[in-house]
Amino acid sequence: MELTDIYIYRNKVEKEIIFDFMKNWLIGFKTADEIFEYPQFFGDTVLETDDYFEMLLFVLAAPDRNYNFYFENKDNLQNPKGMIFIQNNAVYLGIGVIPSCEKHFINSLTEKYEEELIICNGVLPYK
Repeated sequence: MELTDIYIYRNKVEKEIIFDFMKNWLIGFKTADEIFEYPQFFGDTVLETDDYFEMLLFVLAAPDRNYNFYFENKDNLQNPKGMIFIQNNAVYLGIGVIPSCEKHFINSLTEKYEEELIICNGVLPYK
């Protein structure tokens, strides 16, 4: 299924914004991963858990902890994917939407967060 990714970018990691995004845009979503390891892709494992919220709190507890969280909701036909990327002390909060619903979600996210959005198909152009 082809999706358009729509991201809110914040140049500072703020727990309140992340939790607000989760509450408003990821209700009913499940994590795409079953096990979470930190660091995520390399190095000696510092933390391993099957609870994404535990990993999220661990990542948020200190600066310079990078992590990518992926979510899915197969029952949500308009936006079945969600993402939270914490990279270089910045955060990208995203949803994957079907092309016919792009405008609706762009308007909704812009109204809610009053931010310029990053819209892409495929690779996120990190700032």
